[in-house]
Amino acid sequence: MKKILVIFFSLALILTLSACNNNQQSTISDKSEQADTTKQTTKKSLVVYYSQSGHTKALANVIQKNTGADIFELELASPYPDNYNQMTKQVGKEQADHITPKLSKKIENINDYDTIFIGSPIWRSSLAPPMASFITSYDLSGKTILPFFTSDSGTLGNSVSVINSLVSSDVTVLDALVVQGSDATNAESTVDDWLKEVGFTE
Repeated sequence: MKKILVIFFSLALILTLSACNNNQQSTISDKSEQADTTKQTTKKSLVVYYSQSGHTKALANVIQKNTGADIFELELASPYPDNYNQMTKQVGKEQADHITPKLSKKIENINDYDTIFIGSPIWRSSLAPPMASFITSYDLSGKTILPFFTSDSGTLGNSVSVINSLVSSDVTVLDALVVQGSDATNAESTVDDWLKEVGFTE
């Protein structure tokens, strides 16, 4: 009789320990899944732009409104001259000599973003030097870049090629959006179509 009771209690103890172990594993698994979900949801989108006349700023605000992304305006430590001819001359030299002008502000949490919209005016058929400064100032490895531009001619020039030359090979640069400067404020439907075309929205 004693042997039977011993066997019975031994089986009961084994079953109890097994159930506790399974519950513990389930709890660990649940916590792991929650951690993965939390990790995925911490990644965000950021709109970074440089605007001289206000057109690119207007387009950036439309994109920010349509995506809910954070937004950041690039500013130069030494602003361009107010005189148009002097500014054009300076920009031309920066583009020709691959000079990246110093920026006055820094993004401290760039690693929080996996998708970055970068906006620039098209100057002399190319990327504005302040945006080149941004691209070369940060490690954008593994991120997705969505370029957008304002242009009086409505053309991209070699701006996208310049972006591709400045980023590492593991950065994904999607198709760019270009809008005439005068249309930037009312470009909501154009932005919506672009976001769908590049797969950012459905």
